[in-house]
Amino acid sequence: MNNKTITKFLILGVIIVTISPAAMSHSNHGNDANVRAMASMLASMQHFPSEEDKVKLQEILDQDSSTDNEKTLASAIMRIEHQSNAEDALSLDSIIESETASGSIINIAIVIKNFSHGVSDADKRKLQLINFKG
Repeated sequence: MNNKTITKFLILGVIIVTISPAAMSHSNHGNDANVRAMASMLASMQHFPSEEDKVKLQEILDQDSSTDNEKTLASAIMRIEHQSNAEDALSLDSIIESETASGSIINIAIVIKNFSHGVSDADKRKLQLINFKG
């Protein structure tokens, strides 16, 4: 191989290594069952999660396959009582400001932070879009 070919392969390798993690970190979590389940329960939630919702949230928390972000969101939803829990604000802000969290995860974190006795119409549309993508 000549130097031009080697240089092209090296550049291609650097591009692939640079782009791959970014593509993976922004994968469509709307296809994930846990994310869709949390979006669905939030869309219809009034004041606090139902007992059925709490069971599903606990399942998400107990699953080894659940991501840290999914567990953070599940915990925050579980603690909603008319509003999101102030203690969850830092972890939700961390997700919202994350460069690696998917749009679906970020939107759910925003909806949880905005929760006040229910979900606004604008936030319901965000949640419906998460389920529509799935």
